[in-house]
Amino acid sequence: PEDTLNFRAYASKHPETKWIYKPRAGACGRGIKLLQRYDQVNSSTQPGVAQEYVTRPSLIHGRKYDLRMYCLIARTDPLLIFYRNGFARRSLVKYAEDSCNMHVHLTN
Repeated sequence: PEDTLNFRAYASKHPETKWIYKPRAGACGRGIKLLQRYDQVNSSTQPGVAQEYVTRPSLIHGRKYDLRMYCLIARTDPLLIFYRNGFARRSLVKYAEDSCNMHVHLTN
């Protein structure tokens, strides 16, 4: 696919970049891999998404987190937006970039 070619072109120009691979059918962190090189991504075996890994993430009390907020733009003229409160999730393990413990990188 075209995305694969774009991914490889970008990755070859940025060899120092780390990648995180998330399989399509994964849940609760199953199958997620932290990769040092883009050529370690093998989507033919297990379809999924490869993303550039953020090596200096924002932390709360030393732990990674993510925010889930929900917003629906129902129309733009006149503007009508519905918002629902979300929530924050954080990792159970303090962040260390070189940690082998995958729970450091997960916020489920």
